[in-house]
Amino acid sequence: MRIRSASIVAVFGMALTTQGAMASSISPPEPPSCSWCDGPPPPPIPVPTIAPTEVTPSSVISVKLSPTHLKRGQSATLRIMAGPQDDVTTVVQYRDAKAKTYKAQIGDSKSLTKSWKVPPNAGLGKAQLKVTVIDPDGSYTTTISFEVVK
Repeated sequence: MRIRSASIVAVFGMALTTQGAMASSISPPEPPSCSWCDGPPPPPIPVPTIAPTEVTPSSVISVKLSPTHLKRGQSATLRIMAGPQDDVTTVVQYRDAKAKTYKAQIGDSKSLTKSWKVPPNAGLGKAQLKVTVIDPDGSYTTTISFEVVK
């Protein structure tokens, strides 16, 4: 039984050696060839990234007129909130009258309050108040309509 075991081990060992020799003589398969391109795709190209956008804070501007229905001789009040030292130009245009321009500057409190009386000869009907605020970043203009009533 010892001879049989030895011969089986010898035959089995010879089979392993033969398979190992055959495996070392086989080269890896060639990569498939592509008939319409020159081979594998090129490596990815790094894409440059853009730096994050920086938004500079802008001043908040608020313009309010009260009341919006006024009688001749009644006071109107304009309140403007903007940056300190911003320049303000207001143009009041009553119906059938020459426009009146006022200039001022916002104070350190970031607000400006301007009051005036509607002239006794102001035309009845629609009127306009144009407000322009100029700050270091540019200018802001708005027009507010109001009405002179009897």
